[in-house]
Parts: sequence; C-alpha cells; structure tokens
Amino acid sequence: MFIGNKVRKIKDSDFLRVKWERKEAAIKTAVHFLNEQAQSRSESKISENFPEYLTFDQAERLFQAIQQLTDSSGEVVIKKLELFHQSEKGKPSNKNEAYAENIQIDSDFVSLLVPLIQSVFSNKDAGFKKASYDEKRAYFERSIFESYIESVGIGREYLPILPSSEDVKLALENKEEIPVTFSQEFPVLVDTAQHRKYKLNFSVLQTFYGLVVKQKYRFLGLNEQLPVNSACFYFPTVYSFPSSL
Repeated sequence: MFIGNKVRKIKDSDFLRVKWERKEAAIKTAVHFLNEQAQSRSESKISENFPEYLTFDQAERLFQAIQQLTDSSGEVVIKKLELFHQSEKGKPSNKNEAYAENIQIDSDFVSLLVPLIQSVFSNKDAGFKKASYDEKRAYFERSIFESYIESVGIGREYLPILPSSEDVKLALENKEEIPVTFSQEFPVLVDTAQHRKYKLNFSVLQTFYGLVVKQKYRFLGLNEQLPVNSACFYFPTVYSFPSSL
C-alpha cells in the first residue's frame, strides 16, 4: 500500500501491481511458502505488500510457486498486471507504463515479461497504441529490462527476445498472438518440491491415522458415523496457512 509517497518495503524504481481474478488457494499457499523462505534471506516478506504491490523478483517467484503448486487441471488468472515507477522523491505512478490483462498462470507460463511485451506490441495497452515500434522496443531495452535484471538477479541472456517489426506486423494482420521467444531456458527461481513432498507425507499420515481411528470405532462396536475431523482429533494438524492475504 502507499504510505505517503512511498510503497511500503519496496525500494525498486520499477515494480508491479497485481490484481487477481479470484483469491485461489494456490496463491495463499505460495505466499506462505515464500514467506518461510524469506526468513532466511535479507528481504521483506512478500505479504507485507501483498496482494497488490510486488517487486519483479517477488512476482516471478510467486508466479513460479503458484505454477508448481497448481495441478494440471487448474489455473490461476491475473486480472491485471501493471507496471509502476517511483523516483527517490516522486510518488509512484503507472502513467505511461505498461500493463497486461487476463494472464493465465498455467503450465505454459514462463515469465511476467512475456504478457507485458505482447500487450505493448499488440496495442492492447492503449497507452502504447500510438508509439512506434522503435519506441516500444526502447521502452523495454532501456528501462524495464534494466530494472528487471537488477531486481531478479538473472543474466541478460535469460531475457525474452523482443519480436521483430516483421513478426509484429504479421501477427497483427493475422490476428495472432505476438511471438515472444527465449535464447536460453528461463531459470527456476523457486522450487516447491520439498513443500509438496511434506504435504504428501503429511496427507499419508493423516490417512493412516484416519484408518486406525475407523478400525477402533468398529472394534468397539460403534456403528454411528465418524466425526468429519476424527482423524485430525487423534493426529492434530500442525501445518496451517495464513488466515488472510
């Protein structure tokens, strides 16, 4: 949130505002996971600015965590992703900055830069509709890419390749999606494997204890329906998510 002319805990000159379609469970789980990781790193917890304002680094890590924690049958949708800029003395503003809408965090999602590039070059972003191809290209190369590299901490070789003017023209004529490719595979910034393994093991334990409780009821000749949380009564849940975002 804005505190005076500053965004709390965000010192980056360029950052993001995220508007979610729905508060999916995967978002809450991912935030909890990243907050646990942040305790061992010299950075602010993601929830201190969540759900609206995030640095490039926080956003990419959050989106990757959501992608990994969401099964193949589901997806999380970002309603709107907006770029903001703040100077040392000025108030943060999204004027003349890029935005993208209706972004799906599914198995095909790679980087937040992709939908922003596609939005700008396809003229879906009304603020760049009158800008020339060279102006759009310079916006990313001289401004956004520099801030992004500094925030995320990856090499320039991992940045997406901006589409050529010919590719843009052809895509617009055919009403197709602007092609955005990478010369190097985008790096994995966060790995939720241990988190998922823990959840799986805990689920197995709960199931085991649930069966034990059920057998105990049968042994005692109690045929009435078991309480919904009977297993948890004998094996208390020790893992919990934040109560609010």
